[in-house]
Amino acid sequence: MNIGPDRVIDEMHGDLAGPMLTSSTKVVSAANIATYRTSAIERMEAYRKTALGNEDLGIAACADCYLEMYQDAGVPSAEARRKVRVAYARQIRAIPSGHAFPEAPAPPRLPFTQVVYGSVGPAVQGRCLASGGALDVVDYLV
Repeated sequence: MNIGPDRVIDEMHGDLAGPMLTSSTKVVSAANIATYRTSAIERMEAYRKTALGNEDLGIAACADCYLEMYQDAGVPSAEARRKVRVAYARQIRAIPSGHAFPEAPAPPRLPFTQVVYGSVGPAVQGRCLASGGALDVVDYLV
């Protein structure tokens, strides 16, 4: 049983699923991702406002976490993310043979849209493969 912010998002999924699945637009499209994101932000902001009004500060803080994700709060620029990878690669190349690698830096947060496109791949590809040709992964991507 989902409660709290998860329930808000689950209800949104129910509201958006029909129109997105029956539209002529590809399911995973820039338009659908924008609609999803806008709807999630609007609903989560309303939920947060209600929680604050009820003095449910913990619930409001949970809603803030969702909002940070959908609004890309704290997501470094593509250039900053690239610099992290380059710096770590340089550290590895500078290690003498036989020495241990330094601990890898925590991966920087990615923009919401990039996460959506990255996460759809394995699940969709698996279903398409299992369908025996009835489904084509290209039909699900922009």
